[in-house]
Amino acid sequence: MLLFSLLLTDCQNKRSERLNNVLELAGTNKNELLRVLDYFNDDSLKYAAAMFLIENMDSHYSYYGPDLDKYDSYYEKLSNVWREKLTLSERNQIAKDLADSMGIFEIDLALKPDCQIITADFLIENIEFAFLSWENFSWSKKIDFNLFCETILPYKVLNEPIDKSWRRLAMQEFGWLKDSLNKEDLVSVANTIVYKTGSSIHYNAHLFGIPNAVSFRNINLGRLGKCDHFVTRTIYYLRAMGVPASFDYVPLWGTGDKGHSWISIKDEYGKLYAFDAFVNSDAIVNSDSIGFYGQIPKFKISQPRRAPKIYRFGYSIKQHRNISLPNNIVDVTNEYWPFPVDVTFDIETSSVKNVRLAVFNERSWKGLVEGTPLNESLWRFENIGKNIVYLPESMSTEIYNPFIIQNDGIVRNLNPDTINRQCITLTRKWPYTYRQQSAQEKMLGGMFQGSNHADFRTFRTIYTIFDRPEPRTNTYILDDSHSYRFYRFILPDETCKVAEIKFYGSNGKLLIGSLISSEHKSEKFNKNMVTDGNVLSYFVSEADSNGWVGIDLGSGFTDHLSKIEFYPPNDGNSIEIGDQYNLLYWNKGWQSLEQQIASKEYLVFDRVPTNALFILKNDTKGKQERIFTIENGKQIWW
Repeated sequence: MLLFSLLLTDCQNKRSERLNNVLELAGTNKNELLRVLDYFNDDSLKYAAAMFLIENMDSHYSYYGPDLDKYDSYYEKLSNVWREKLTLSERNQIAKDLADSMGIFEIDLALKPDCQIITADFLIENIEFAFLSWENFSWSKKIDFNLFCETILPYKVLNEPIDKSWRRLAMQEFGWLKDSLNKEDLVSVANTIVYKTGSSIHYNAHLFGIPNAVSFRNINLGRLGKCDHFVTRTIYYLRAMGVPASFDYVPLWGTGDKGHSWISIKDEYGKLYAFDAFVNSDAIVNSDSIGFYGQIPKFKISQPRRAPKIYRFGYSIKQHRNISLPNNIVDVTNEYWPFPVDVTFDIETSSVKNVRLAVFNERSWKGLVEGTPLNESLWRFENIGKNIVYLPESMSTEIYNPFIIQNDGIVRNLNPDTINRQCITLTRKWPYTYRQQSAQEKMLGGMFQGSNHADFRTFRTIYTIFDRPEPRTNTYILDDSHSYRFYRFILPDETCKVAEIKFYGSNGKLLIGSLISSEHKSEKFNKNMVTDGNVLSYFVSEADSNGWVGIDLGSGFTDHLSKIEFYPPNDGNSIEIGDQYNLLYWNKGWQSLEQQIASKEYLVFDRVPTNALFILKNDTKGKQERIFTIENGKQIWW
């Protein structure tokens, strides 16, 4: 009993110290915080909740100031756009033009501690409504108090401006759920809310430059933005309806560019579920099926975007070693990867004071995972994702070689072997993604037809695409002796898109004629795009099906076709004839191995080091570049 009393006294002293720190930071606003505590003085649970919010408030900031009015004005105008009958592309263009004309990206924003600006009335209302959802919705009653405090009680998500009465508005919008769903099923409630909110928003790449300074009200008005905006918006709705929702994110992909953010919830049994903000009806997935790659459901790409680290924005102050992270961030990598690994690295010198692991992201190495020194030269990196290439880096002049953490947790050092060399053939400088694969699959069923009538009222099908085209020139050899004036490519079941197309006569020479087509989508996608030599410009038909593009060879044409060269929609990352390429490998820095001007749609390099990390650069054009190794003669992307 004496021990319990001593522990309780110690806890109260620590609590008092933390509270005093926040009150001191609050300055002239501290009476607002004290008024909240006084209001809940007779309700021990709500008082504890209020204390939780206030004691941890010194780690939370909001964008604040008169310039935020420009955001309000901007999103008000965007809301008017949604009332008009416009296509999504037209809305996106208006959003871009408005942002540029209003100087949205030039706003000078400042962060201010929440404890200096928050009002007692707002905080009291937030606590009352949080308890209302927790205690009155049957799906949330089993959530314990600690999880409630971290994932339902907080008055905002990130550093967006404090938004008055968001709980009241969100509860009014989704109040019908109380009588419409299985009242015990937290997951069904979460999935319904995510689907309803996610189906009414649209990504706009131009607005990526807007920070997380968008309020709940403004995101609802504009419905255009980046992932962080929509994750934040959805979390507001979920928390208002008693669903314990968190903001999880990958700061940098380990096998791709940029990062990503999404929503996670835990049910009453502690099981994790993850949701993307842009969803369809089967958006939900639990961690059992996403853990291997640490990625979000339906994030379809042929090259999985593996996460070296996954973090969660919490509310309470966390104790962690990573000095570069805010103190309300928690490392949740182990909740997604089934068995993340710890790595010990010997830097072979005692002069280094700080070592990090970097990943390759957006054409450069970017430090991400901070290490812990074990002795003068040994550093430890904990809880990191697998099947990723890491590069140790330090603040000194030391430069190291990268290594792979394999799926089995074994570290494979990539120290190039310049004695045992190899010959390699390369066809791309960037992974063949799901998006590109999908674009090429839409060409299946496409037909090449010949006719002597401009309207193709009668025709002969001379070739049908049954196999998915490659993202480069596809050559179709023909065995057809018929001669026609008009030839075309038609896509019966998809929107017709063609980058380049060429027809060859029986003597193997390129045939020249007048281009013909069905209606094009816009002038940017007219029929001339298929012969301009640019594989990133397309003909795109206006119709969703039976669009076509082809050639009129004139009334005097009597020859027949021997082959067709067809270039489908693509990403421009395949080898292009005439471009100059540079193959580099890493040996304590990028070393140029050989430059070539492509004479074919592939490159052959002799005497290439083994056990090395490579990158292929197009010196002529393009930006996307991805690191790779060569395994049994095959290009493996990282």
